[in-house]
Amino acid sequence: MAQDLQDKRAFRLGLAVMLALVLVLALRSQRTVSAVLANPAVAAAAAAEAADAGVDMAELDRRDGLIAAAQPVTRDPFSARRTQPTERAPRQIEAVATAPTLSALLFDRVNPSTQINVEGQRSGWLHQGETFQGWTVAAITSDAVTITKGGETIVLP
Repeated sequence: MAQDLQDKRAFRLGLAVMLALVLVLALRSQRTVSAVLANPAVAAAAAAEAADAGVDMAELDRRDGLIAAAQPVTRDPFSARRTQPTERAPRQIEAVATAPTLSALLFDRVNPSTQINVEGQRSGWLHQGETFQGWTVAAITSDAVTITKGGETIVLP
């Protein structure tokens, strides 16, 4: 009994020490990152050091977004950009007829049924001989549905 109590205390103490260590490391990391990103002198010193080493800052800026984030902001990033409205001519949208697609197929030998999509609309469950938006279900097999409209016949796999 005493051993269990001692083990629980040791576990709690170890957990508290680990949490404190994680908190200290997190605060140090946050403070370091804030100091580097918020201090223009540090950023300028890093740029001068890189220039002395022969590093192309434009190439680094293109490859590393943190350098771009450290540069001074010229506008308020939280306000929308103000642009002059432009006159646009209304676009003519032509209706494009799309071929029907198979949405679902439920096959059994007694009462097979299917669902098809026609121009973005899904049918209910259809059986052989039933029609949806002009398309008639001609045949339902275990792996395909045949539909017809006018003289056109489509097999939907």
